[in-house]
Amino acid sequence: NNFDKIDISAVSCGGEIKVAEIISLLRQYQKVLVAVCMDDACKHFDGNKRAYRQVARACELLKAAGLDPNRVQYVKLSHAMTRVMADTISEIL
Repeated sequence: NNFDKIDISAVSCGGEIKVAEIISLLRQYQKVLVAVCMDDACKHFDGNKRAYRQVARACELLKAAGLDPNRVQYVKLSHAMTRVMADTISEIL
């Protein structure tokens, strides 16, 4: 696997992530994966939904610019779903 080629940045809530930040990360990285908590598990109530809207908007902007919108991905996870995270990363790579 190529997991050693991955950088991880933690935030206290996915809802903090903004479109501009996602687009900015694409200058440095080939792909960006936004991993957030499952529905009804978000201690900030709707942070995962806010993150999804930001990812969707980033994808719209990429598509409008003629770029691959699949460079930005989104996944909902829990701490017990390490296999899902590994599989998602493998698919992206």
